[in-house]
Amino acid sequence: MKKIILMLALLMTSAVFANQSNELLSPTQRNEVIRSIDDVCGDTWCEGDYNFKFIYFSCDKLAKSCDLSFHFIKSEEQSVETYSPVQVCHFQNITNFKQIKDSNYSLNDNFYEELTNCIDNRQNEVQF
Repeated sequence: MKKIILMLALLMTSAVFANQSNELLSPTQRNEVIRSIDDVCGDTWCEGDYNFKFIYFSCDKLAKSCDLSFHFIKSEEQSVETYSPVQVCHFQNITNFKQIKDSNYSLNDNFYEELTNCIDNRQNEVQF
């Protein structure tokens, strides 16, 4: 019985590490991307009907793609906020960090354009 439990634990641990090894970006880079998107939001999309809560950004190096998860937030009264279901923007053909961020300060122009298109599309479809 102990051998079975040990084998299951090893399988689960290796599955977790295998999944993490597919991640293209480091945790620091992922946080940097979220921070940059949040900074840009204040000057662009967040001036519209909704606020945003950016949740998570991850990239799969085998699939060469990244996903951004977020909520739209609708403020109806002073202290009442309604969150949309989780929204996801999917970015394809991403193979390195520079395709997302040009420098420490700015998002890559192509990535920014894809992000803007995705947010516009999600805003048109969102239902609370």
